[in-house]
Amino acid sequence: MSSETELIAAQMRQTRAALTDKLDTLENGVRGTADAIDRTVRDVGTTVSGTAEDVRALLRERLATALDALDPTRQVERHPWLMLGGAVLAGYVAEAMLHRTEGQSPVNGESPPNHAGPSCRKAFVDALAPGVEKLKGVYLGLVLAAARDAMSDSVPEEMRKSVTDFVDCFTVNLGIEPHPPRAG
Repeated sequence: MSSETELIAAQMRQTRAALTDKLDTLENGVRGTADAIDRTVRDVGTTVSGTAEDVRALLRERLATALDALDPTRQVERHPWLMLGGAVLAGYVAEAMLHRTEGQSPVNGESPPNHAGPSCRKAFVDALAPGVEKLKGVYLGLVLAAARDAMSDSVPEEMRKSVTDFVDCFTVNLGIEPHPPRAG
């Protein structure tokens, strides 16, 4: 019986050794998988951060392009003849509309005896005023939003909300709807 007991003990040692090897292999596989998951999570985080920064940069570029397109001084510097032609055309159209409102022919300049003159011009300017005011509000809102975002970027994180709230409150006090802050 002693040899049978020794045989069983040897088989148990072999089984233990085999189980230990399998557990080591399984543990190494789990560690490798966990390391791979950690690397993947870090890579995804880096990609998302990079993508968010790319989107922010694109939005900044688009805002700068929009502000540049709305800057009449820059447009005159870049396209002086086109701006001059546009101004002449706008003047011609405005004059034609004024003469039509006054009952005067824009071609031969004849007017009826009681032509309204300055009061019609005032009515024309008054009719354009709300649109011009709205355009000024939109433009000023864009400028204030860009300033707000630039200022909040230049202060510590804990002060950003205060700076954003202050500039938005100032914008509202001017009677302008504040643009939403840049994401990020």
